Amino acid sequence: MASADYQFIHHYGCEPYDVATGGAKITQQNLVITAWGGTQGGASLDEVFEDAQLLIPNPNNSDPAISSMERIATAQGFHSRHSAHTYVQQNETSQPASPVIMPVGYVLNPPPEFQQDMCGALVFNGGDPTDKANWTAKKSIMSQYDWRYAAEYVARDARNLIANNFADLGGAGVSTQAAYSTYLHLPNLTAGGNFRFPFLKTSGADGVAPQFFDPYTAGGAQEMVAAVNRGEFFVFMEISAVLEQKQTTPVLTVNHTIVWPHSAARG
Repeated sequence: MASADYQFIHHYGCEPYDVATGGAKITQQNLVITAWGGTQGGASLDEVFEDAQLLIPNPNNSDPAISSMERIATAQGFHSRHSAHTYVQQNETSQPASPVIMPVGYVLNPPPEFQQDMCGALVFNGGDPTDKANWTAKKSIMSQYDWRYAAEYVARDARNLIANNFADLGGAGVSTQAAYSTYLHLPNLTAGGNFRFPFLKTSGADGVAPQFFDPYTAGGAQEMVAAVNRGEFFVFMEISAVLEQKQTTPVLTVNHTIVWPHSAARG
């Protein structure tokens, strides 16, 4: 995805872009580590990031349409460890043939409370990892479902004018959706079906597309459990929207918000 095809602004809660690696600097002060445009949420795990490209925030974007004033003005406002807020502008040239607003896959550094909730929660006893009889639950894993998201449509020339339905801004009707990683897919543990995201083992901070754990093999399940117990895992969340028809205006603009759970950004 060429830089001229999008703009990406960190309002708060995102780790800074690392010019040296083409990834991100993990400061442990923010929820989002990296964001990837064009992820494929319904694909098999090895295809989710296949055609995705790391989104570069405006201050580091080489697009000449972004002025030096804008680069300074769009630097992130403040840090947040439990929530994040971003702005994504997708130009007409980057719209796919089907009417889908560019899906963005966020790599989340789960807050310490979430890591503690998952630590020691599950034990894999060997055998077929898709059979619940081969797992033992030591404590609740319900906090894995506490992630919340919002996708709000923004008037490009008046970014303080937002709407939950793009039709309110003169466009086609739209529906939004998000899908995210879980420790195990309750009640069904099988790999079949779309949007079955396990935790990530890498964050993409090195500029390389992230990798998922493979909980559908015995070795992969053991690796995931050991990593979760060490707190060495990441959460994937994809936010996307579907328009009723291909948008005729040249630019699609949206705000994304991610929260765990119901926390104030500066709390």
